[in-house]
Amino acid sequence: MILLVMSAGMVAQGGENVSLPKWFLKPAKHNYVGISEPDGDVQGAINVALLHYLICQDFPGKLNRSYIMNISGEEQMSNSKTYLTLDTTLQYSIEEIVSTPKGEYICRISDRPTLSRRIVLYYTSEYNSEKSAEIDSSLIKYEVKCLFEDANGVSKMIILYELHSDNKGNDTFEYKALYHEAGGRQLAIIEDSDSKVLGEQLILAYLQHLESGFEIVQLEGDPFNSAINDAYHKATPFSGFKYIDGYLVIQNER
Repeated sequence: MILLVMSAGMVAQGGENVSLPKWFLKPAKHNYVGISEPDGDVQGAINVALLHYLICQDFPGKLNRSYIMNISGEEQMSNSKTYLTLDTTLQYSIEEIVSTPKGEYICRISDRPTLSRRIVLYYTSEYNSEKSAEIDSSLIKYEVKCLFEDANGVSKMIILYELHSDNKGNDTFEYKALYHEAGGRQLAIIEDSDSKVLGEQLILAYLQHLESGFEIVQLEGDPFNSAINDAYHKATPFSGFKYIDGYLVIQNER
């Protein structure tokens, strides 16, 4: 059973119809924050906060990064791929949870060891770009499968995200999230094209921040092959967020 603690410490942001707790915008040390999808559930917010917790920890994983560029005359094509897996367990406590009018949950957890949750994550990202006299376009793709397991069972989060851009300033993107809880009962399927959805922004930002903290320990063979190498994640905490015109921006520590 999860106890909901409603907070009055909310602040309006930049004239937008959004309120965020002060403890979210500037988390205290040893505190980690998350937001669920609209019409999501409390566990979804906690799972996202656990991704923030991971960002702030040192732990091992498996990683492969590759980068290829082909240049022929005025044509240029580049491709980069990242494959990442991790399996670790976090000890945490639920400190505060609030809800928004859009049906989102915003939560704060800490590293007090009262609860335990194993996290198994499979992450791939790919970036492709093509430039020529006629074409200037790019494609970013993310595919993520993350399992969260505790004494009550397993919940699953699957994220599929694509962003297409061209030299005319046109962006098209597709975001899909699939959530399950223990026993396989479906919680929600989100197919969203509104990039101002806070939960969507936060998950993608956390995943990118988490991936950037990994470095390969020892490279095995050809760096352009698909081998998964031993890697280590170095804690990469950040100081908080700014909320600007509907978008969350991570503020890195200096």
